[in-house]
Amino acid sequence: MATKKVYQSNVNKVVNSIEDISAKRLWLAANHVKSVIQETLSGNRTGKIAKVPGTNKTYVQSAPGEPPAVMVGDLRRSISVIVQQEGKWLVAKIGTAQLKAMRLEYGGYGIAPRPYMKPSFEKAKPKVEEIMNKRWF
Repeated sequence: MATKKVYQSNVNKVVNSIEDISAKRLWLAANHVKSVIQETLSGNRTGKIAKVPGTNKTYVQSAPGEPPAVMVGDLRRSISVIVQQEGKWLVAKIGTAQLKAMRLEYGGYGIAPRPYMKPSFEKAKPKVEEIMNKRWF
């Protein structure tokens, strides 16, 4: 009597598992970057004391080269993360739709640069690499 052997492929399960792990790791890494950006946008600055428009409150402006100061916190609150499929790639986008964001980062219209995105990405890089380089299984 002949023995029947059946081959069953688990490739699809493995691929789905890798995709799930990749998406979770990318989400974790992107949210770590977001938290570093928000931390960078917090803290004390060394510029001039100015009035918050429309109020009696004051704040300390950022000096050129420092991250933007928190006047009311709208830039910091606007930082968001989107993880989406683009073609065959899973992509994380971290940033803000606020128009002033690029002008603050790079300068312009009479404002010297107040970089916060690039320094935050550099600061977050070791943790992002740690998250993404963990063993798969």
